Amino acid sequence: PRRQQHPQIPPKQGVLLAAGILYGGTCAPGLVWQDSGMIQYRVWHNDIEGGLGLALSHPLFYVLAIGAKSIPLGEFPWRVNLVSALAGAAAVSNLFLLLYLWQGRIAAALVGAGSLALSHTFWAHAAIPETYNLYVALLLAELIFLWLYMHSKQQRYLYGLALCNGLAVANHMLGSLSLLVYVCLVVFWLGRRVIPVRTAAVMIGCWMIGALPYEYLIVKNIIQTGDVAAVLQSAAFGTQWQEEVLNTRMNGTIVKENLMFLFYNFPTPLLVLLPIGLVGACRKGVGDAFGRINMVLLLLYFLFAFRYTIVDRYAFFIPFYGLAAVFIGAGC
Repeated sequence: PRRQQHPQIPPKQGVLLAAGILYGGTCAPGLVWQDSGMIQYRVWHNDIEGGLGLALSHPLFYVLAIGAKSIPLGEFPWRVNLVSALAGAAAVSNLFLLLYLWQGRIAAALVGAGSLALSHTFWAHAAIPETYNLYVALLLAELIFLWLYMHSKQQRYLYGLALCNGLAVANHMLGSLSLLVYVCLVVFWLGRRVIPVRTAAVMIGCWMIGALPYEYLIVKNIIQTGDVAAVLQSAAFGTQWQEEVLNTRMNGTIVKENLMFLFYNFPTPLLVLLPIGLVGACRKGVGDAFGRINMVLLLLYFLFAFRYTIVDRYAFFIPFYGLAAVFIGAGC
């Protein structure tokens, strides 16, 4: 049978431009404080590693921010802040494109993209230098490539997925959660002979190319210290956050606050579309494999952030918000 043709894609440049104007016009104009101030300080000193362990190095973001520092446009702090604004705009436009490809409806794509664009935590992190919005942009790019592969069976899209996930891991270790899902998918496809071993090998190569900034720091530290186990532990957890990352204990206060985060970010009746989209993805004849893969990712990112115990864990819900907006659009 003939392969399905891609639906005609409306230009997403308009969404990218609108989100860019929104975030560029509202991002912090100068110096900021706390973690974001530390990011500005590190960029000023061209420090892509930091001193809190490799898991908090986020080298891809710093490479981009150091590049932005050299552009003679406005004040130095604003240029660093603008990296997050542009990353947020890219994430919103990627979400619009993903939803239009999957659902084929501009209204659904606009509702989903608008829900993420105006959610409080995502917008706040588009105003200050942080790594999360860049991560969401790469996560949604991964899902675009996954949809294109599942729709066309062209293996080049798998290479794009692997490259984007490598870049995502080089930006933030949150990328290891979606990496786990993709590894399971590839193993399943290899077992069913959907893809050849050569394709999986090329995917590994593409992933390693994307993750090069992080791999460089890992190899550099192994050479300097000679302690492979300590460096790998630093790459996974940083210097002191292993207990929080692996936490399984909950209490009523954390549960209440986490639910408040959700309603704070989607404080409109559009939130009702989220369970509708999830049910639709499960229903026989309506749901599809792509939707169920997205549900697995949504659950993984939700559970990771929900039982995390650090003070600023609200920021770790941002990938979940991006995936929730996908299902809000699907529910529409």
